[in-house]
Amino acid sequence: YWPPERCLVELQYETLSIPFKNMESHQFYIEKQWSLSTLYSYIMTWSSSQRYLKDLKQNPIDPIWPELKELWGPPDGQKPVTFPVFLKIGLVKG
Repeated sequence: YWPPERCLVELQYETLSIPFKNMESHQFYIEKQWSLSTLYSYIMTWSSSQRYLKDLKQNPIDPIWPELKELWGPPDGQKPVTFPVFLKIGLVKG
């Protein structure tokens, strides 16, 4: 249920052409501590989750929710969540 342009993110923008000289970038991460409810809320913000919900009239998390709850442990327990940040940068001569 992801839109086709989602592949740009999955490929870390490597296939995206920009009209500048490509430059290497450092790797950056966003690190958070989340509860199970925060993870649930985040997944439900995805465009793919919303498309699934609209198309099938059911929550996309429902099939995995029992196992996810069991694996998570106490629902208020905090787990580390790390997001890579992908950059596509180029040199602009002025």
